[in-house]
Amino acid sequence: GKFHFDWNGNLVVDANSDVSVEIVWSSSDKINGFILTDGFGNKYKFLSVESSYTVAGDFAFCLSPSQNFISAWHLTEISNYDDSRKIFFEYENYTLEDFEIFRSTMKRYRITNSPYCNNNPVFETVLRGSTLKYTGLRLKRIYNNIDPSEVNFIPGALRTDLNGVDLFTLKDIIINNGYSDIDKYTFAHNYNTGRLTLSTIEKGLNNAETLKTKFHYSGALPARDSKEQDHWGYKNINPTNDLFEPHQVTFASGGTYSATQTFGNGNRSPDFEGSKLGVLYKIEHPT
Repeated sequence: GKFHFDWNGNLVVDANSDVSVEIVWSSSDKINGFILTDGFGNKYKFLSVESSYTVAGDFAFCLSPSQNFISAWHLTEISNYDDSRKIFFEYENYTLEDFEIFRSTMKRYRITNSPYCNNNPVFETVLRGSTLKYTGLRLKRIYNNIDPSEVNFIPGALRTDLNGVDLFTLKDIIINNGYSDIDKYTFAHNYNTGRLTLSTIEKGLNNAETLKTKFHYSGALPARDSKEQDHWGYKNINPTNDLFEPHQVTFASGGTYSATQTFGNGNRSPDFEGSKLGVLYKIEHPT
C-alpha cells in the first residue's frame, strides 16, 4: 500500500489491508517520521531520517538558491500489539558531499527591479551546476528484545567514485545467534562500469568458491559529468556541450532583449547501443 496528503492536507491511505498511519510532526511542521499499524496491532516505526541540502547552481555570482529538507525515513522498530516483542534497526551516518546533479549552461532574463543583484535587469548566462549534500544512514545492526541473536552489517573499503565522509562499501552481513556467528554473506565490488558495482556474493563462513554468486555487466556507463548521456544516464550521441534540450521562452514585450530566447541545444534521446552499456546481463549462481 501507500499513503499521501491530498491538496487540502488530509492524509489518504491506499492499502489492500487494514493499515493506519500516524504522522510524527516536528515543532516546525516537518515530518520527523511515521508509524504504521496493521490489522493485528503490529507497529512499524519509521523514525530515523536522512536529510538533503541542495544548491541550485551559480546565479550571476549573487544568488544561490538552496533547500534543506528531510528526504527519507528508515525503519527503526517493529513491535507486536502489546510491545512484548520488538525488532530494532540501528544505523550509522555517512555524508555524500558536493555530488553534482548536472552541469550545463543556461540563460536567464532577470525581471526589472529585481531585489537581487543591485536591481539590475540583465540577460545572462547563469546556471553552471547543481550540487547535493546528503546526510544518509547505513544499516549497522538488527537485533531484538527477546534473545541475543542479531544481524550485523560490516562496512568495507571507502568508495572512490564519490566525495563524502564514511562512504563505505558493504563488506559482510553476519548472522550471530548470540554466542557465535552462524552464517555470513561477503560482498565484493569493482568499478568496471564507472560506478561502484556488485561483482560477487559469497555465502558461508568459509567463503567457499562453490557458494559464490557472480554478476556480469556489459561495458561502462558515461562519466557522471559527461554530456553524452540520455535522460536516464546511459550513453547516447550528443555532439553538443550541453545537457539541456532546446526550448524557447517568450518574455514580456518592451524589454531590452528579444522577446523570444532559445535555451539549450543538447540531445538527451536514447541510443540503442549506448543503452546496453553498464547494465547487468548475466548472474552465475553456485551449483
